[in-house]
Amino acid sequence: MLFICLYSITQIHNSQIKTLSVILHIHYHLLNLKVEYSILATMKLTISFLVLLIANFIHAQSPKVHPLIIGKKEAAKSFSFIHITDTHIGEGEADRDYGTVGYFDTLDGKEWGYPAARLSSSVQWINANAQTAGVDFVLVSGDLTDSGEKSEFMHFKKLMDSLSVPYFPLMGNHDAWSYNRFGDEAATATGDSLMNEVFAGTFAGLDSSFTLRNSSRNNSWWNEESKTFVYLQNFHYSHKGYSFIFLDFNPRYHVRKDEPGIGPEAQLMLGAGGTFEFLKTALATAKQLNERVFLISHHPPIASLFGFHFAFTAKEKTQLAREIKPYKKLIDGWFAGHIHRYANYNFTKAKMLSVFETKANKAQRFGGFRLVRVKQ
Repeated sequence: MLFICLYSITQIHNSQIKTLSVILHIHYHLLNLKVEYSILATMKLTISFLVLLIANFIHAQSPKVHPLIIGKKEAAKSFSFIHITDTHIGEGEADRDYGTVGYFDTLDGKEWGYPAARLSSSVQWINANAQTAGVDFVLVSGDLTDSGEKSEFMHFKKLMDSLSVPYFPLMGNHDAWSYNRFGDEAATATGDSLMNEVFAGTFAGLDSSFTLRNSSRNNSWWNEESKTFVYLQNFHYSHKGYSFIFLDFNPRYHVRKDEPGIGPEAQLMLGAGGTFEFLKTALATAKQLNERVFLISHHPPIASLFGFHFAFTAKEKTQLAREIKPYKKLIDGWFAGHIHRYANYNFTKAKMLSVFETKANKAQRFGGFRLVRVKQ
């Protein structure tokens, strides 16, 4: 009997489809077996304890999966996607340069670190469960890397390319400026150019699998504040009656203190060809197509957090609210990362739309993400 129980648990672990409740169900029946001798009762209790102990060990080493259902629960049709964020490949490698020498580098075969291990764990879970859970794709909302090194982007891509479903990589503030440490960094924010280079094939695949409505990824745009031309990572795809609108609010100017890279704040990127105009156009297109909408960005649409400026100014948030308000009945949610927490809340007091922040994958021992089921 012990062998049968252990074998069953092994199968649950390998498929990772069953939940702990299934194992508890096994435990319940073991405790209710009719026994006539005290030795069998003792064995029964021992087996039950081992089942729970091993189950706890197995599930403790799996990624934290946070389910979210959006739409009408009684709807017959549905599809699912994964929202993962803040993988920070390269973090914890402060004692040496990631990859080969420099930040416009390549892989040397020695890269790993705990963020990569946690992302790998998440990828394995997704591959094992994608078909059963009906997962169509994965959204990654920024901070793919820790310091924007080309080798970090390449390692992220190498891990994600083993997925059995497509993935959408979006840039975060940690991806915008390449560096090894303060004073040893790129002259300007060139992370968007690296994104275009490293993920060229990824987006070519997405263009063939999904309907591309618009993109600014390859358009050179003058950023007045940084006084440089940048490639804003905005793109808009359609899938099964939904518009997925990805938005780049990452500044391109250097952080204004003795630290490397850019700061945590967001920018609307106003002006023709900027992110704010891209959002306006995408929302109008979605309405014309009669599609529901999901917004995805690295920064959540907040004005401040505990007195620190982690996203937009109050004025910028008001501008966003004003632009979104006419489309609020179309928008089913805004997905973001950046703050490294799980949080669900309303964009404004008027409950204009729901915001879903997902905790950093790298901040969870075996990784973690949202499994979103959309019921149509």
